[in-house]
Parts: sequence; structure tokens; C-alpha cells
Amino acid sequence: MVCNQACIDTRKLDQVLALPKLPAEFAAIVAQVTETSDPARLLSACETLLQATRNLLLTEQQTIPRQTASFAAVFDAAYPELKGDIQHLMLACERQDMFNFNLTSLYHELMIHMAQAFTGITYSHFNSLAEYEQNLTALGFPDLLPYVAARDFAELRRQCQVFDLRLQQFLLEHGVALNSFATLDDLQEHLAQG
Repeated sequence: MVCNQACIDTRKLDQVLALPKLPAEFAAIVAQVTETSDPARLLSACETLLQATRNLLLTEQQTIPRQTASFAAVFDAAYPELKGDIQHLMLACERQDMFNFNLTSLYHELMIHMAQAFTGITYSHFNSLAEYEQNLTALGFPDLLPYVAARDFAELRRQCQVFDLRLQQFLLEHGVALNSFATLDDLQEHLAQG
């Protein structure tokens, strides 16, 4: 109903089926959901319905008129947070602490912003990382995952430093201010300029 911008009675299947935008195979899937009494088949049909609905919503999300945004606007003051994620990874490496090792946070923050700047699509918590994933190695970033898998903490820590240097370079190449200040005086001077 919302995707179609139509006001209908959703309790009436004929009105729902008449909508132009529906999940793929919607009528057949709804028939499976409403006509089966076998729990396993019902569960399977419900899962299929949820996935088909999600696919429709994802398609809608990707076709929304894209608003172009510069890297500087999208990343705004993101570097300190990204740097914090890298520092947490490095600390976890020093402690050899896989429990507090969260590479996903760094990848999420970086890739969701990159996807928005590259495509204009604003992704959200509705999306999985696979839907806005960026090829970081093609962009010059070291691949950290092999070191995580191997539990090579020393090399992973070193690669995090390389990753940070590439991140700084990448952001500067795209006109993003790092907002990284060595001293409190540097921060105060920056704030006074704004």
C-alpha cells in the first residue's frame, strides 16, 4: 500500500493483488501462506514472503531519487569516530582480545558513508553490510580480514596503522576535513575559525 501510494483496505485480498507494485510471486506466496496447515511449509512460505517483501523494499530504496552529496558532506566529522574504531582494533590486537575486536563497526561506518557518497543512496539499519559493501582493497585499503582469521595480532595491528594512513589519504583526496587535532589549542583555534 505504501509503496504504491494507494489507500486500500488491506483486509481485502483483491484490492491488495490489484496494486501495481507487489513483491515477486506475491499471489502465489500468499496462497501458500493461507492454504497450508503443515507447520514446516507454513514457516517456509512465511520466510519466502518476508524475503520477497524485503526485496521489494530494497528495490524501492535504491530507486528513490538520489540526492547527490559530496564526500565532505557525507563524511563531515566522521574521521575521529573512524579513528576511534581503528584505535579500538589496535588495542584489542595488543591485548589479543578477540572478544572486544569489532572490525564490523569500522567497515560499517566507512562503507555506509562511501556508498552514500558514491551512489547517492542513503542506507540504514534496514540494510545489511552486503548491500552497501565497497571494495576497499580496490580503493587502496589493506584487507584486514585474513589477519583476523589467522589471529595474527601483530600483523593485524600493523595493517590497522596502514589502514588509518590510507583512510586519511582517501578522505583528504575527497575533500574531507579530518578534524584531528594534536592539541587542545589546535582544536580551539579551529573552533574560533568556524
